Amino acid sequence: LTTGERYITQELKELENKILGAHERLIALEHRLFNELLESKTHGTGVLIADNGMEYLILTEQRIVKGADRISVTFSDTAVAEAQVKAYDGNTGLAVLCVNKKDLEESTKKVISIAELGNSNLVKKGAPIIAAGSPMEYDNAAMFGNITSQSNSVAKADASYQILTTDIIGSTNGTGVLLNLDGQVVGIISQEAGADLQPGTVTAFAVSD
Repeated sequence: LTTGERYITQELKELENKILGAHERLIALEHRLFNELLESKTHGTGVLIADNGMEYLILTEQRIVKGADRISVTFSDTAVAEAQVKAYDGNTGLAVLCVNKKDLEESTKKVISIAELGNSNLVKKGAPIIAAGSPMEYDNAAMFGNITSQSNSVAKADASYQILTTDIIGSTNGTGVLLNLDGQVVGIISQEAGADLQPGTVTAFAVSD
């Protein structure tokens, strides 16, 4: 390999490691709604945002867990634990779940890491971006693209929220996060929030708003 080729290969390897590290901070959610003998399941992705000493806190979209009788969380090592809704924001449609640390094996706790938040105010139009989680409704996915706008916003009852739009194709039910090339979370995917801005592509609430 030439010097240039070795440099590019190393850069790609470093980026791959950052994406893998970010995926360790993402968890898969599954909630079950029981109605007589009918069982329906909804899947989605959340991101570990905090450890308060007794619980792990997970940020996700409220629609994934709304009305659920049971919420199951699958961690990166495939360990499964029950979660509870701790809080939700009706304006943004985001919810915080909690998982009791006592319900997890020590081996699982060792692989858990809290997401690192980036500064979404530094994200510019044209910047490379990664949609991680379930942007196309299947888990553990990573899709690459670019920011198409960082200047859009949606007005809610309490405030206006900055929306990041991308050129990444996404499902209307896609979930997950937007990562910069340092593996930091700069956006929480919300297809509903950006439905009128750029249909069919991944949109997200900016984390620094």
